[in-house]
Amino acid sequence: MECSTLVREMGLLAAGDALATTAIVGDALRGGSSFDNIARIPKPVQDAFEKLMKVRPGDYDRMRELLLEHVTIAGKGSLSFDESSAIGFINKLKGQIGENMFVEHVGSAAQLAQSGSQAGWDVAVRQSDGAFQYVQVKLYGDATGVVRHMKSVHQRLMDGVILGVDEQSIDHIYFAVPESIHADVQRLVGGDPRLASMLYETPVPIDSQQAAKLVQAGMTNVSQSQLSQFFQQLLGGAAVAGSLHAAVNAFLWYKGSKEFADAVADTVADTAISTVGIAVGLAAECLCRTVLISSVVGIGARMLLGHVTRSRWDFGEFLEHSIEETRAHIAHLHSCGVPDPTA
Repeated sequence: MECSTLVREMGLLAAGDALATTAIVGDALRGGSSFDNIARIPKPVQDAFEKLMKVRPGDYDRMRELLLEHVTIAGKGSLSFDESSAIGFINKLKGQIGENMFVEHVGSAAQLAQSGSQAGWDVAVRQSDGAFQYVQVKLYGDATGVVRHMKSVHQRLMDGVILGVDEQSIDHIYFAVPESIHADVQRLVGGDPRLASMLYETPVPIDSQQAAKLVQAGMTNVSQSQLSQFFQQLLGGAAVAGSLHAAVNAFLWYKGSKEFADAVADTVADTAISTVGIAVGLAAECLCRTVLISSVVGIGARMLLGHVTRSRWDFGEFLEHSIEETRAHIAHLHSCGVPDPTA
């Protein structure tokens, strides 16, 4: 084999190892983490948990526990989004998502009410003169329900029972609604100046259906068991590693550096080694819940297995070559008339 060909082959083999290592790292980093994967819950839902239920940011286990608690049917263990407890829980999260996104949309002048049970309003928007505008955020799907609630709040304002940030009674509250129903609300209150003045000009940047989909996505994503997640991650990682090894060995076979049978055998063996490395990394992630450590463990396991198997293969090739050379020497001796000592 020419030197340049040998160098190219060694480079491709090294590339195969590097790609396999990349597969392990990529598998670990694909979602942030397989078993402590906070990315499985949409960010707006995480923010709603933090504000509404005081869940520590990034506490996936607690969020998963709360989600499953409200969608699991008592006594059956199955999941349902149609039970009254699930519907109420979804509506609470939807409302908080709407409030959070409205505050973000308005900007730094807006602040959420300190208490989640604040009566009458959800957001206070500071004006240039230091006064506040009080806004109630409603992610209703129909305009009629919003108008009905406007009338109720207006009556309470007249009674002077709604307090602002300074604990003083306030006389006006705005209603912010999604853009999808903003025009309908405006049409329904158009004949009543009192209610028309309560409609906030800036709409909420998310509607009821969009918020519900975010919550249900979080519920669906965390409903899988850890064992199911493990095998899904493992299968995906094995497929990626197998594809990379197959590409490298196919190129070596195409260039004539490997026989077809050897290329197939090496692909299968390298894929198996990489799969074990990915499995070890996932298991380490389950135990230590740290992506960096799990990646190092997975790569280390693959390198160790690769070194052991390559050492055994190299020793096997050495034995095979030694036997072939011995047979060649014996044949040469026979051709020179040296009798067979075993005869």
